[in-house]
Amino acid sequence: MPNQILTGVLGCFGLECLVGENLDRDRDRDRAPVQANPPRARPALTAAPAPAPAPATAPAVPHGYAPGRHYSLAELDQFATHNRPSAAHRSAFLADLVSTMLLPNTGKSNKIMICKHLVNLMTEEDGLMCHGAVRQRNYFASYCVDLALQQLAQQFSANLEETLRSMLTLWVNTLSPVQDEFNINGVIYTRAELLKMLEAPVLIGREWRQPRSHLADQLERALKGRGNTSNAQTVHDHGVQSNAGRVLNIMRAKHGRTDQISDQEVVAMIEKVSRHRKNKDDILSGMHACLQNSRRDNNWNVDLTPQQAIKEVVQYILSVKDPTMRLNLTQALLHRLEEIQLETPCVSGKLQRLLDVPNGIDPDMDFAGADRQIAEDMATLAGKTYEQFNKLIDEGIEAIQEEEKNPDTTQSIAKQIGLDMFNTRINQDMKLLGGLEEQDLAPHRERLKAGFD
Repeated sequence: MPNQILTGVLGCFGLECLVGENLDRDRDRDRAPVQANPPRARPALTAAPAPAPAPATAPAVPHGYAPGRHYSLAELDQFATHNRPSAAHRSAFLADLVSTMLLPNTGKSNKIMICKHLVNLMTEEDGLMCHGAVRQRNYFASYCVDLALQQLAQQFSANLEETLRSMLTLWVNTLSPVQDEFNINGVIYTRAELLKMLEAPVLIGREWRQPRSHLADQLERALKGRGNTSNAQTVHDHGVQSNAGRVLNIMRAKHGRTDQISDQEVVAMIEKVSRHRKNKDDILSGMHACLQNSRRDNNWNVDLTPQQAIKEVVQYILSVKDPTMRLNLTQALLHRLEEIQLETPCVSGKLQRLLDVPNGIDPDMDFAGADRQIAEDMATLAGKTYEQFNKLIDEGIEAIQEEEKNPDTTQSIAKQIGLDMFNTRINQDMKLLGGLEEQDLAPHRERLKAGFD
């Protein structure tokens, strides 16, 4: 078929990029011996007379799949989508899809399309040879998920994101209903993590905040980093510090008072909202720790003490009209006061916690704790990765030592494996899925890498 006609035919399917693929294979087919079921004739260069002729640009739709013939990607897509093979030919068709997917010139987008067709056409009893082993539907679903993530990392597509969601949902909920852990593009996720991901309106570029684990807290303390759980806090949240002036100005504009409320007013408000809480004593102790602290921290870009900060926060909360937001802000303040009592942070730590109260609640001040949130999210990922890394090393360290006969080499290999796992998870969870920039991630990435030494 001349190239210009083939271009027109494949162009109707958005696959004109395949015009030049594998012309030698077409010549080999033409030289092949005649089969009992002869190949479908090539379309004529001019349209044959017909009672109702189709437009000259209409694509040539295959009449039906026949095993043993060569079909283009566009034709295979048509068979899988609109003109499915008979039951007798289904197994041969599935094998043809796999063979086409494994061709060197089959691009990633077309592999995703083929994997999706395989998942939709295969049954529980089907097994297909692929990459040296017999594979079932769950394999092709997972392969489709991996390829879709890789493609989305290069260029976003809403249709491709929907394919990712549908294949991931099918894999987790239907094809592997009892599996607890899933390897997605080199990252191990628990079933609970994936189900939480699928609850989000979108998968790509979303803000996915995970609960901070005890293991992450331990790692953070061991590294003496920016976490809010270390009593010996030496490095503080520069993201909150640099935004302190903006947070205060917004709070003051919202409450509209030029004079600060008294200590007694703060005590009355905190006692009222905490009276039914089990941790009331810790909350009140944290409140008094702030009210009694009139020290300043030169690292901050505003002249502020914990005593002043807690009054600004309480005034701001009391001025909020929306009852849901006011309740959420109140709960956040009580939680921060409890932290202050239990963790006994320095002046900067107290200020950081108090001015972080609106973060994630008041949309006007979502920027306040962004840097700290990134640090906590990455510490959580580091903790999860470190746990998985230890399991792998425990299983494989003896084999590495036996092979290398060198403890130093073994340690170097183990460290590199851990770092690779950690970086892969950051890039996938926080850059691709979370939509964060490398400039925001790099300082925390470098700091937490020390945990894998």
